[in-house]
Amino acid sequence: MKWMKGMFLLLAANILIMVTLSLTVPLLINFVLPMFGIDLQGSVDLSSLVWALALGFGGAFISLAFSKQMARAMLDCRQITQPRSQAEQVIYGSVQEIAQRLHITMPEVWVYESPDPNAFATGPSKNNSMVAVSTGLLSNLQEQEVRAVLAHEMGHVYNGDMFATTVLAG
Repeated sequence: MKWMKGMFLLLAANILIMVTLSLTVPLLINFVLPMFGIDLQGSVDLSSLVWALALGFGGAFISLAFSKQMARAMLDCRQITQPRSQAEQVIYGSVQEIAQRLHITMPEVWVYESPDPNAFATGPSKNNSMVAVSTGLLSNLQEQEVRAVLAHEMGHVYNGDMFATTVLAG
């Protein structure tokens, strides 16, 4: 239900933006700018503006739908399904425990090579997401700190922040 409300608000906001621009751009071009000696009449096609808005809106959703695949490809991530080390056990176990507490599907857990301490969550929904951590994070933080970072990332998953970010980007 929360997802439906978010989708409705997203669509309503984008429609409102399109209508507002469809009304204000012609006013600006036909009345305001000519008062300052700027003549853009006939040079701006309103249908191009509508197409640009629609493609921007749609592009944000395409980006969200493929966010997991893009992140894995760009960072050359390695998925953890069977932990092989203590660090992997901490990551996998923490994500699993938090997902159970939050009553959500466990996100995919990935590790990628980078000296920079970093972690992120991505995916189209809280039940279709991934959490990734860098090797730099694992080597620079203590176990409790890693767990805290993972709890933070799982908060993003649980709250649907990936969708909210798409709303803002779109």
